[in-house]
Amino acid sequence: MSKQTKPIDVAKLRKKIVDLEKSQERLQEYEEKYKKIVELNPCGIVIVDLKGKVVFCNRAAVDYTGFNEEEIIGKKFTRLPYLRKKDIPKYIKIFGSLLKGKRSKPLKVNWVHKDGTLHTAVAHIDFIRKKRKISGLVSIAQDISEQKKVEETLQVSKERYSSLFHQSNDAIFIHDMRGNILDVNKKTLELFGYKKTDMLSLKIPDLHPRNELEVSQNAFQSIAKKGFVNFESQFKKKSGEVFYAEVSSSLFEAEGEKLIQGVVRDITERKLADEALRKSEMRYRALFEFANDAVFIMSPGGEQLLVNNKAADMLGYTIKELSGKHFKDIIASYEYKDAKNKLQGLLKGKSYDSYERIAMRKDGTEFPVEVKATLIRNLEREPLFIQSVVQDISERKKTEETLKESREMYKTLVETSPDAVTMTDLEGNITYVSRRTLQIHGYDNAEELIGKNAFAFIAPEDQKRAMENLKKTLAEGTVRHLEYTMLRKDGTQFIGELNASLIKDVKGEPKAFIAITRDITERKRAEQELSDSEKKFRGVVENATDAIYIITSEGFEYVNSAFERLTGYATKDVCKESFNFWSIIHPEDVKMIRDREDARRKGKEVPSRYEFRILAKDGKTKFVEPATVHIGQKGELKVMGILRDVTDRRQAEERIKSSLHEKDVLLREIHHRVKNNMQIISSLLRLQSRLIGDDELIEMFKESQNRIRSMALIHEKLYQTEDFAKINFAEYIRSLTVHLFHTYKVNPNIVRMNADVQNVFLDINKAIPCGLIINELVSNSLKHAFPDNKKGEICIKLSSSKQKTKIIVSDTGIGLPRGVNFREPETLGLQLVSDLVEQIEGTIRLERAKGTTFYISF
Repeated sequence: MSKQTKPIDVAKLRKKIVDLEKSQERLQEYEEKYKKIVELNPCGIVIVDLKGKVVFCNRAAVDYTGFNEEEIIGKKFTRLPYLRKKDIPKYIKIFGSLLKGKRSKPLKVNWVHKDGTLHTAVAHIDFIRKKRKISGLVSIAQDISEQKKVEETLQVSKERYSSLFHQSNDAIFIHDMRGNILDVNKKTLELFGYKKTDMLSLKIPDLHPRNELEVSQNAFQSIAKKGFVNFESQFKKKSGEVFYAEVSSSLFEAEGEKLIQGVVRDITERKLADEALRKSEMRYRALFEFANDAVFIMSPGGEQLLVNNKAADMLGYTIKELSGKHFKDIIASYEYKDAKNKLQGLLKGKSYDSYERIAMRKDGTEFPVEVKATLIRNLEREPLFIQSVVQDISERKKTEETLKESREMYKTLVETSPDAVTMTDLEGNITYVSRRTLQIHGYDNAEELIGKNAFAFIAPEDQKRAMENLKKTLAEGTVRHLEYTMLRKDGTQFIGELNASLIKDVKGEPKAFIAITRDITERKRAEQELSDSEKKFRGVVENATDAIYIITSEGFEYVNSAFERLTGYATKDVCKESFNFWSIIHPEDVKMIRDREDARRKGKEVPSRYEFRILAKDGKTKFVEPATVHIGQKGELKVMGILRDVTDRRQAEERIKSSLHEKDVLLREIHHRVKNNMQIISSLLRLQSRLIGDDELIEMFKESQNRIRSMALIHEKLYQTEDFAKINFAEYIRSLTVHLFHTYKVNPNIVRMNADVQNVFLDINKAIPCGLIINELVSNSLKHAFPDNKKGEICIKLSSSKQKTKIIVSDTGIGLPRGVNFREPETLGLQLVSDLVEQIEGTIRLERAKGTTFYISF
């Protein structure tokens, strides 16, 4: 941070914004590549958050499990449908360990596919971090189910090999590179006349006559070079008898050690007969064995008569294993029909050029080959065998496929690019345009542009500069961020940003140009508007009445003049590195601000507006209301804040609160005194009524007492409530009815009270009339509705909506006499009811069926 306040450099700010936009574009490109890499990854990828909930899975994870994204994403990993319940505790333990920061070794994971099959994968689990904190876990799993099957197949193969080894009609040796015999089969012991313990104490040279030791040594050397050897040699038995044998030895590796397997067949009887034939075949066999391509000699029926080492290596078999195999066993099953037809065609005299076939190795893997097949006949023109020369073309196919994919990817990138892509020859004549090129220049199809010179896209005033840049591209290979005024088909103009590169041929000679153009008209306009806005913003900030500042992790970067007035500190002092932000915060408010800033950084909700105190340079305490926004980039801590001085407002609020408290106490005292005065009046009436002997006058006094009691009860409720503007009328009704039942000495077992009332709140202007109405109606029911101890019920219902409040008072008594007109009553009680309903601007309706019911709404 600078030692003093520096003016905002507009040009640098504009450049920063341009660089930011470019960074965002590159970020979007990286995100697109990342998405494609993840989606095309053959491994299953699953991401969970810190609560164990799956937030992402790729296409391979869906294919692995058979469950779609909706069945996976959003669920906790403990409830994923493809995991076995018995494995869940283990995964929970691993998950907990990972959350503590402990890395996990690759582990085997079992799951059940949607089709019910059991699969196994090796999973690599790692952390996902956000701002250096773990925000989740990612699991990358590779299905090894097929590998396990191969391992099982290999085990079966080993067992078969063991069976063949011990039951073979040929003698079989296993020995190391030094000739130490490690194992022999039963036939070896029979042929040489040794016991196994004696045999295992010998070396291979011990089994040869002295004149054959050189042959044995040559065989070892040949195996060391080629990995296999077939030869004939003389051997001697324990008895000293010498015999001829045919030997096939091959090199293999077991537990990291190179070993040799030798198969020995006694050929003494046919040796003399074969000697002449052997000599004649030596030259052919040398050519056959050391050919660079795989050679197969196949009978007319399709069985392999002879294969060379290249063929055995290519297919993963030993020569002996391939001998006698039918051709259908070494090609893909779907190739059999065509292969059979070609075999029949050869036998009928047809000839074929080289053709491609899908071969199959011993381990079941498939690969492409190129085949050249020839039918060999005897002197009588009868088919003897078919000789096939086969070449593995896997690498060639991969290259072709990679080239094809590369072309497709390039085409997709170009056609979906938001920028225009144009290719020209060295003279600038257009040879290719992308779809976006047509769009930004206003053309309908590529034929309108192919062959035209690309300078037609550029406004005349920029063409000279464009020509100079073309020469520069030819010399330097690339130019970037060139801005030209460019033309559309209709003659309108736009500003384009162009990047161009030279394309060279395989010899390194210049061949063509490729140009990428982006319409930056809107960006240029935005830059100008931003510049204008920055000027306006600077004027607003400098003249603002609120204190505005920008602060980073290193301290204050900027404060306006209002900040100086608020705190009393000069800008040059505040923007020093030594100035401590917390020194101007009231000590009692520091913890609150730190806690809220920590919560905000963690994404938690905090109050958008609050107040705290600052200490000005002169020692005065001021109340401020802050508003902050983070303006840092890529995790940078940078905050812009506004502080509004609310000291005067806060002091005014305190004065208002003090005044309100005084008035609140006064109102409570008034309601209390009114209630007490009314109770005194009620008590005086009660005392006076005791001196009266006339029952009618006593009743009148009682009614007056009840009316006074109903009004006093309102003031009592107001005295008890926190809000003087409204009364909970439901509670009032319950208290009033209890008092009336007590006053008229009603037996609740004879006349039952049913109050079905909602919590309705009324102000005093409505509450007192409504209380008197209910008092009169309930009193009338208690006095007249149930003569001679008649049983019944009085019901009060109270409800309220946005439009109306409704009161229903009913009884199941004898009913109001037919001659009584409640709208023009002769009694004071009903007259009061009518007058009070009119006072609250309400309506009243009477029903006489099944007793008496009054409906009142206002």
